[in-house]
Amino acid sequence: MGHVIEAVMKMLGRHIHRLPDEKTIRNVNDRMLALSLKQISDEFLQQEDTTLYTDETTKFGTKLSGYHASDKEGNFWVLGLRELSNKSSQMTLDVFKQ
Repeated sequence: MGHVIEAVMKMLGRHIHRLPDEKTIRNVNDRMLALSLKQISDEFLQQEDTTLYTDETTKFGTKLSGYHASDKEGNFWVLGLRELSNKSSQMTLDVFKQ
């Protein structure tokens, strides 16, 4: 994470003197996840006509599945990205249920 922060600051012509520690980064990530789940529950779950999308890929030997949804008004939500042991439809459904 520190490399990303330094790269962004460099693009902005700034220098950062102190990077956040690992515990701070983990706390920020946990809060971002909680906020995104709250947004999804507030907006997406109130919709009636929705469509679920999944997309599987393999990167560096790891099988991944992305879960997305949209409503009839064209709003699009990224629900998550999960690692799969295989790309079967049953595995995709089981991981989505989790």
